[in-house]
Amino acid sequence: MENLLLRACCSTPGDGSTTAARQHPVVLAMGCGGGYDVFCALPMVYRAMEARSQNATSAFGVVLGSLSFSLVDEVTGRRFGDCVEVTPSSTLLHPENYKETTQQAEDLFEQASAAEAQGDFTTAISLYKKAERMGHDLRGKVDRASPLADGGYFPEYHLSCWLEKQGIHCPVYCFKRNGVVQLRESLNALVPALGITHIMLVDGGTDSLCFGDEDDLGTPAEDMSSIAAVWTLDSIPNEHKSLAAIGFGVELTVSHTLVLENIATLIKDGGLLACSSVLGDTVEGSAFRAAHDYASSHMQPSIVCSSIIASMDGHFGDYHPTKRTEGTTLFINPLMSQYWLFKLQSLASHIKYLPLIKTSRSFVETSLLISQFHASVLSKRCRKIAFDLPTDHNQSRLLDCTSECDNVLATTPLTKISALLHAHAVHPDHKLAVLLTTGSFNPPHIMHLQLMEIAKIHLEGSPGLSVVGGFISPSHDKYIAKKFRLEEERASAQHRCKMCDIATSGHEWISCDKWECNQYMEICCDTVSEHLLSTLRDAFPEHAHRFLVIYVCGIDVFPSVAGVFDSCSKEISCLCVAREGYNATEIGAERLVSRHPTRVAIACGGTPLPDVSSTHVRHLIATGGDTSPFIDPHVADYIRTNHLFSS
Repeated sequence: MENLLLRACCSTPGDGSTTAARQHPVVLAMGCGGGYDVFCALPMVYRAMEARSQNATSAFGVVLGSLSFSLVDEVTGRRFGDCVEVTPSSTLLHPENYKETTQQAEDLFEQASAAEAQGDFTTAISLYKKAERMGHDLRGKVDRASPLADGGYFPEYHLSCWLEKQGIHCPVYCFKRNGVVQLRESLNALVPALGITHIMLVDGGTDSLCFGDEDDLGTPAEDMSSIAAVWTLDSIPNEHKSLAAIGFGVELTVSHTLVLENIATLIKDGGLLACSSVLGDTVEGSAFRAAHDYASSHMQPSIVCSSIIASMDGHFGDYHPTKRTEGTTLFINPLMSQYWLFKLQSLASHIKYLPLIKTSRSFVETSLLISQFHASVLSKRCRKIAFDLPTDHNQSRLLDCTSECDNVLATTPLTKISALLHAHAVHPDHKLAVLLTTGSFNPPHIMHLQLMEIAKIHLEGSPGLSVVGGFISPSHDKYIAKKFRLEEERASAQHRCKMCDIATSGHEWISCDKWECNQYMEICCDTVSEHLLSTLRDAFPEHAHRFLVIYVCGIDVFPSVAGVFDSCSKEISCLCVAREGYNATEIGAERLVSRHPTRVAIACGGTPLPDVSSTHVRHLIATGGDTSPFIDPHVADYIRTNHLFSS
């Protein structure tokens, strides 16, 4: 592990330890993604910190830092801009401010989310800032409990306390989660004050290695704020900046095939400095485990650290070291406890949106800039590592039916469309229509599939057009969290995708598209439609000019989506299907069609959709009612197996 620290302090491969030691470098090892990320620096720096505490002339000085999730404005300690020195003696400036959840902050967050979904980013930024100032974490909750008390969230404080118990006095410098400009200013204040000569960012996970054109970026805002601030920091030479990532496989949505591809790109550029694994029976591994155990005895454990420790212990696959991951599928693997150390300059040169965020002045602005960039990338890289799933005989129907499109594989499965095209079942001169509908699918029921079937029948009555595929696209978890306030009312994106996979497994032409729910933020149906059109053209270039994407919806939601397709590609349109209990005239459907005649249409005639809702289905599940008329029996089996929608 010391070799990694030494390598981070060597400006070029070949620099020797003698030179590094003679200069007595002082390294800021900074958790770049907030939370427990700073703990992930411990195996690399622990021996150096231990030696320095016993001998002031030790070769390395180590300073710990963290882009903190805690409200650092409320903690006592030396300040360097928006950075505070946290020690075991830190106290709260205004303990009376910490109270239970406030409805006002939640209301502001919901208003901001609604403004963002409508494209009003100016209003959204203003409201997000107000919510954050009131204690909202911008990830769906308000936590006003004291961060220094047991149960409060302040991992940096607990790390400092644990180090003190080991005889190592080492404050943790906590940077306020703010814009890149403020973070850079705080670093400029801290660097000369502590004589820092090198900065090594540390990421617990590997989403910091995403370049921006992947189908899923993980949770990049904190990581990229740190990377952008250090990358543009003039007081430290570029050759003294590095990033270490540990936790390969820990993110549930990131394509780790693409992470490996990105690592290969960095190796070609000469950007990889070193690799090293953390072993459980070493001083460094033991210290990492003990520090996490100490912190998790005072607050919730870290999913990332727990998973890395499980990897150190030799566990593999869907092993759950903490209850926090129940209901998800993990990929514990030997590479999870390996460090990858890179030149920061090399990594930064490949992150496509980094120049866009270097002048951001708030965390909200950074998040929105990343989201806007990612939504604008219509052709994204998407590949997943396919590891073996359990094939228990009793569950084989639930698991094997999704082999073409499980969440470890491609997010937009094209197998069914490909089969139809290669079977020459379509007239060579016909336009190729692919249907799309979006929604919660919480859970999917018969009306969702009947909607698509009715649309297909209506469209195939048009001359020169063949329907070759259809997709149901589950909404993002952020949308679900706003729509369903109670946890027992909602299923995660992973569960909803699995249920949709099961529900569509027997259909010749309908599949589940996971692209939407894998994005960094919730997005509108027009963007989902554009992405699908781009995907089809890329996958079947010989038919690119023939594809049409037709967004299908029930008449109850038609007024809210009818106008959003006006700015889309001309090959994208919307078809509305009648539904029992809804009057087209009262809703104003005909008027909307007249306003957008080339973009929207109503499927006339035939039997309207039955008035079935997911709300009714969830009620039946919660009360033990009969769901067989409404949902696929295998979906019902999956719901029972995973205890969904029950209090």
